[in-house]
Amino acid sequence: MKHILTRTITAFAISSLMFASVASAVVTDANNSTEDPYTDNSSVAVTLEGSLNNDGNVDLSWSKYQGEDLKWYKVVRSQDNPDAKYPMDGYIEVYGDPTQTTYTDKNVQNGVNYYRLCVITTANLRGCSNTVTINKAAVASEGFADVPEDHWAKPYIDDLTNKGIVQGRDGKYEPDSPILRAEAIKMVMYGVGLNGSSCNSNIFPDLNQEDWFCDVVTKAYNKGIVKGDNGYLYPARNITRAEAVTILLKAKGFETPVLTENPFDDVNIEDWYAGYIYKAFKLGYVVGVGNNLFEPNRSITRAEMAKIVSIAIE
Repeated sequence: MKHILTRTITAFAISSLMFASVASAVVTDANNSTEDPYTDNSSVAVTLEGSLNNDGNVDLSWSKYQGEDLKWYKVVRSQDNPDAKYPMDGYIEVYGDPTQTTYTDKNVQNGVNYYRLCVITTANLRGCSNTVTINKAAVASEGFADVPEDHWAKPYIDDLTNKGIVQGRDGKYEPDSPILRAEAIKMVMYGVGLNGSSCNSNIFPDLNQEDWFCDVVTKAYNKGIVKGDNGYLYPARNITRAEAVTILLKAKGFETPVLTENPFDDVNIEDWYAGYIYKAFKLGYVVGVGNNLFEPNRSITRAEMAKIVSIAIE
């Protein structure tokens, strides 16, 4: 029986006790090969159009590929290469459905963004569209009324707000409140540039088609980032500090780290999360809570979550 989420949550992100690996903001091939396996062919052609909408997102549309041998549509975005192509410049979305001809980028970076649509055929031929250039001006956040100028997390919260990753709850951020699992999933996924595009509520018994987070949870599930806890998502349950760090590192593409030293007295080498906390510490994402403690099983606050995501996506 489905559980109906009774609390309205907003734009944020993290995951469950079991996670799998995914690449960060611009996704690259799993084998990280620098070789180009595709051959450019002028007969593989599509035309791309795009515009910045009122929400600060980029709406893209392209002409349908007329061949019968489509393998992938790859949406490519770069901030430094007007002739960006897959796989050298990665991709931000992929479709295998030849009738799919639209995509909305909800993680548009400030400044100039170059978009192309690359078609890959089953014969490994490649054709990339014209370049659509979008210039998004940085808009300074007015901030939240409950995050004063002297709050230690204000720079991180403002950073994520300006990037469109967080929106708060009914005009407030509630920095000292725990962040919920659905919120955390969305924050991490948006932070690394993996936005949702479609909803499949069948993946968890407590996920509903009308849930605002259904599309991004579906993407996280399909990417192997979220597997749930005993088969359930538990979207309205608080996320722990250990879970938060683990899902963030998984979303950043890190394999299971090996613990070579222990910076925190309350993290044991046998703990499932020990390697991830150690790696996050070495990367500078976390510093603990003082007295050599990490408090891995405490619910992470919304301010703490904003800090580690902001630092991780710099």
